[in-house]
Amino acid sequence: MIGRVSFFARQSPERIAAIFERQRSHDRLGYTIHVWAAVVSLAMLTGPTTVCEFALLPLAVVTLIRLPGIWRMALPLGAAWVVRLYVLLAMWWTLSLAWSPDRTQGLDEVATLRFAVMVPLLWPVLDRRRLLCWALAAGFLAGNLSQLAHAIGTHAGIPSLTWSRLPDRNSGWWDPVVGGSLLCAALGLHLPGALLGTGRPRVVHGVCALLTLAALFATGTRGAWLAAAVLLVFCGGGALWLRGRHLRSSLRSPRTLLAALVVGALAVGAGAWLGPGVARRAGRGFDEVAAALRQKDFTSDTGARLLLNWWAIEATGEHPVRGVGAGGYRVWAIDHLRARGIDPAARATHAHAHNALLHAGATTGLIGAALLASLVISGAASGRPRPPETWGQDAGPAAALLGLALVSVFDTVQVNAQTAGVLAALLGLCNGLRPPGATTSES
Repeated sequence: MIGRVSFFARQSPERIAAIFERQRSHDRLGYTIHVWAAVVSLAMLTGPTTVCEFALLPLAVVTLIRLPGIWRMALPLGAAWVVRLYVLLAMWWTLSLAWSPDRTQGLDEVATLRFAVMVPLLWPVLDRRRLLCWALAAGFLAGNLSQLAHAIGTHAGIPSLTWSRLPDRNSGWWDPVVGGSLLCAALGLHLPGALLGTGRPRVVHGVCALLTLAALFATGTRGAWLAAAVLLVFCGGGALWLRGRHLRSSLRSPRTLLAALVVGALAVGAGAWLGPGVARRAGRGFDEVAAALRQKDFTSDTGARLLLNWWAIEATGEHPVRGVGAGGYRVWAIDHLRARGIDPAARATHAHAHNALLHAGATTGLIGAALLASLVISGAASGRPRPPETWGQDAGPAAALLGLALVSVFDTVQVNAQTAGVLAALLGLCNGLRPPGATTSES
């Protein structure tokens, strides 16, 4: 007998382990189907928009079928800070519709909270966390293959293999900005394994990290490039801090030298292929920032985004506690321009501020921004490895969440369906109450 499990009461690791062990022994078939439904859903989550919208379906259907036998398993979730903060954010975000000047747009934004159900849906199979991470990685790899197909189609003149993209921007089936954000998460998913893993998994993670970097540069999304650079510094510094002596000694091994030569050759090849386009995008970005700062020219893509960020700050200043309401950012910006005697048609107004935290502040006030920041910080902290987990094999979700947080400086990740879905999945994988990993024989 496992004993009583109450909601909100924090359960001991031994009690949670017992709950999952009972599930594996008493409902092996249902548990196995649930695991593979989760694998399918996570792989679908990074697909094209239409596929992403149906990604919850396999996992939700299996969970509903199994619910009469597993509902007690969900009770410990009430003690998880990721769940508590997610619920508070959802309540406040939804409440902000009451004072929103554009409830239609607000409903579109709040609707991305549907992906939050990934947290409880993944919970019954969270003991297969490593497999679930590989499922998410497989979804990212499928997106990379769509980028390869686009490159081939563009080069060979095959329209059926291409998507409508501007020159120097290859994001496959993703929108370039969304693709850049997703690939920052994918890079974080692989970096701990590439830096701190061992054996064959380390090689696989290393190859996937290199492919992700090349794919990220191919998107032409400059904000994602900057976020990836910071992520590399964070993860590299963390690896040196955790295992600096071991890493320094491994640098002298022939295997490391061979790996460095392979990486160097791949970098040269990727540079020759992507370098000209990357240089053009980087040069244009520098010029646009310079024009915005020196000449107050906000007509370029980068200049417009800087202005959108500033408007979000001003909106938060006018409504610091509750914000302008979900979906109300664009209406506020248009009214703000008119009040200053500026024709809104002369400025690029968007539905969001191209910055997750600033947009949260503008629409839901400092309360909403604090809840969003607390949720992500809590998830990253909860996702850190705990015994018997290892940094090389189990830190991927936390690093992926860090990558998504870094790129959120340039993208409103909580209101875009694909990034919101990945954010929810990563928070589910970073649940601090997760059970010990199940062995293959147990599953």
